[in-house]
Amino acid sequence: MSYRRTSNWNPLEGLKGFALVLAKKIGWSALVWTVLYFASQPCRAVESPLTAFCLVIGSLAGAAIGWWMAEDAVENAGFSGMTLWVILVLASAAAVWSVEGVFLLIFGKKWMEFGGFMMAMSATVAALGTSVWRASADD
Repeated sequence: MSYRRTSNWNPLEGLKGFALVLAKKIGWSALVWTVLYFASQPCRAVESPLTAFCLVIGSLAGAAIGWWMAEDAVENAGFSGMTLWVILVLASAAAVWSVEGVFLLIFGKKWMEFGGFMMAMSATVAALGTSVWRASADD
């Protein structure tokens, strides 16, 4: 008896599709973070009294990025749980920290100012919380 395959799908094909979806979302999130990077320059300096606003800006942007990364992630990935959460958190952090790293190389600063570090860290923590929350709500 001859067995003919009707489908070429395997788990790796599912991950490739999910990786493309995440790559698109990372690109758009990095573009938004680039706009925020330049818009928040007045509050990124150490001596600026506006530095406290970097925490708020970073937290709101990180929450939006994490929520958007996790939107329909369970359906797109085909799996759920801790593995998906780790992937979503890493994707959210990659969108933020890749932009910060590229601008660090382009502009040649020794390291980012305190406000910029605070903004990136608050965005990472907020993205962690919202992406896990959103993905677990879809389970």
